[in-house]
Amino acid sequence: MFEPFREENLPDNVLQSGKSLSVSASRYFRKCTRPSYPTKSGLKGDAKQTIYQYAELVGTKSRTLGARTDHASRTRPTSVSDKLHIKPPAQAINRILFLLATCALGYISMVISGDIPMETRIIIVAYCNLFAICVFAAALPGALIPDEKLSFHQLVNTSPQRLFNDRLGQWQPVILCLLIPPVIASFYEPSNLGGDLFQKALLVAFSWLIIVATGLYSFQYYLTIGAKSQAWQEGKEGGWWDNAVEFNPKLQLNLPRGMLPALFATARVFVVGIIPLVVGLKLRQFGPLALVLIPAGLALVWTVFRASKLRQSFDRYYYHTNAFYTELFKRGSISITDRAPVSYDAVYWVPAKWRAHTWASLLQFDRVLPVGRFMTIGVVVYWILSTQNPPGTPVNSAFLLLMLVTKNLTVVTLTKPRLAPNLIEATFQSKPGWSMTRFFVNLRWTMPAGLALLSVAFFSSQLSYLTVGLWVAVDVILAFLAAWGITYFNHKFQRTRLAA
Repeated sequence: MFEPFREENLPDNVLQSGKSLSVSASRYFRKCTRPSYPTKSGLKGDAKQTIYQYAELVGTKSRTLGARTDHASRTRPTSVSDKLHIKPPAQAINRILFLLATCALGYISMVISGDIPMETRIIIVAYCNLFAICVFAAALPGALIPDEKLSFHQLVNTSPQRLFNDRLGQWQPVILCLLIPPVIASFYEPSNLGGDLFQKALLVAFSWLIIVATGLYSFQYYLTIGAKSQAWQEGKEGGWWDNAVEFNPKLQLNLPRGMLPALFATARVFVVGIIPLVVGLKLRQFGPLALVLIPAGLALVWTVFRASKLRQSFDRYYYHTNAFYTELFKRGSISITDRAPVSYDAVYWVPAKWRAHTWASLLQFDRVLPVGRFMTIGVVVYWILSTQNPPGTPVNSAFLLLMLVTKNLTVVTLTKPRLAPNLIEATFQSKPGWSMTRFFVNLRWTMPAGLALLSVAFFSSQLSYLTVGLWVAVDVILAFLAAWGITYFNHKFQRTRLAA
């Protein structure tokens, strides 16, 4: 839900303007739209009636904010989930980012493969698998934990099987995205598209088996880690780590004890994925390419067997893991970033009309998504690509465009219900005002990105200063289009969905 700002943290001029993010408004919104519900009691009797009363209440609130009230123009939802799942267009943005990432990986795979011998092609496919294993080892906690639909699943008492399918369905796009590079790296050979098809098909099968097995194991292990994390947090487990820290104090980590099992899980998932990859490549040296399928197939059979057992009792692990990490992340035990929040004076470059809202949005943004860290990683990768290829090559340009598009689309995070409730969106600013606010949020990293490009242009004659200026202009245009489009569709979605 919406995280209100404390009044003591707001500048005097913001409080006096009357346009600050009001604590009383957020409390009123919570009081109106979040009555107490029974949890895990099923949709029976009063519980079912309460759900429909809540849906009707939300529709009533939306109509007071200007939605149409004529019954002929409104279409009622046909299910309870339609009445309760009031989402901003973040899902559409996630699909766009997924499509862009898939295209970028496919393009890079096409560039690095080309007309190369089979042995080199096997090495490239192995690197594709290694990249996928690293993603599975590190990305799942940030993508799936904690679940934003936790309260809804408690309310409707979702079965273990449906819970498992729902969470796996959210993880499937990542697996599917990582299945594409091995296919392109294996089959793309312009001078010999129809040659060695059987060998290339075996190579793709070997890669797919490992990717699916590792992705499924990562899904199982991370989403069932709640009990172990709680035991570590309470001191019931992890004595060996305490002894290691006592022996070597340099091993001490600035993390809660409950986070350590998830940290160690990164290495565990990596080992599980790398073993069949290394064993398969070793078997390739002693016989035909088909031997590589043996360890990969065994790994997949093992993970599918574990998944079939977990599916029957997934609800126990699901609620335990989400309860622990919700407490850890959302109740102040740990934060996404430990640096000082951005001060009001730091947004001096924003016009006074939108400065307060931009500052408040940046505070919320930094709490949930540290974009600066991802931008730093992206700039470092671009520098590395520039040392390997001329800065103007299609690979470098495609990566830079992908980085800028992703940077500007992340502003969709600010349209989530807990950061931008309908009451706040409708009363504190107009639609153009919110568009300008999010435009300035996107511009926050435009100057650092431009300085990174200038550093490349300074050392390389392949990238002119005029080209740097064009890239900065592209970033400003993308920032405006992303802010305007996301705000427009968010307002439209809220009014039409809440009025239903």
